[in-house]
Amino acid sequence: MVLSFMTTSRGLASYVAEATRGLISLTERPEGIYVTFPIVLPGGQDAVLRVSQLEVGFRVTDFASGFAIADLAGTAETYLRLLRAEAAAKGFTVSGHEVMANAVSADQLPAALAGLSSLVHAALVQAVGTQPETKKSAKSLIDTLERAFGPGRVARHQNHIGASNHVWDFAATVLLDDRLIVSELATRNINSVAAVSLKMSDVKALDNAPGRLVMVKDKNEMGDLLVLLSQHAQVVDEQTDPEALRRAFG
Repeated sequence: MVLSFMTTSRGLASYVAEATRGLISLTERPEGIYVTFPIVLPGGQDAVLRVSQLEVGFRVTDFASGFAIADLAGTAETYLRLLRAEAAAKGFTVSGHEVMANAVSADQLPAALAGLSSLVHAALVQAVGTQPETKKSAKSLIDTLERAFGPGRVARHQNHIGASNHVWDFAATVLLDDRLIVSELATRNINSVAAVSLKMSDVKALDNAPGRLVMVKDKNEMGDLLVLLSQHAQVVDEQTDPEALRRAFG
């Protein structure tokens, strides 16, 4: 019975080894080897770490890739705060915008790779999973709407039912004499753009669709994501002239 069990175990190990061989990919460059994991981060990118040789041992780092994703989502400060707290508890170091493990031995390398990738993923999920609008951006949206249409016509965080009968929460609404405008904030992050586009497309499909406005920090920085938003709403940036808004929705 023991011999049979060992034979079955070895067979299983070979199957699992074959199945998992292609899950992690390696890319060698002058600065080190980039390890790509089968983990999708909140920004839609694969989790990637870099391993470089030191005089003693190895350095494993996310080369600030996690910070870049959080920054696009408008949650960089939250991400760094979460990262520092968890990194210290797990033996990693945060330097500037990157998190790393230094002087890692060959035996410690697998644990460092697994631990660091999990750490970055968890911090991003928590940070980007929070409301993407920053206080500054939310204030800019409200201020712009109030200057354009008057403070008494602007309400924060109002619900509106879309064509699907789903109830959506919008960052702000404007009630004019003859129409309603729903407004939202979006960041230069695919998840943010997808969420806002879904909201706007649903209310756009209504028979008596409200006006739709999306504010971004800078339209010039949005790239092709601006096209996605523009299909469903009027897109403006934080420096928009209130008079231009009145003309657009007048």
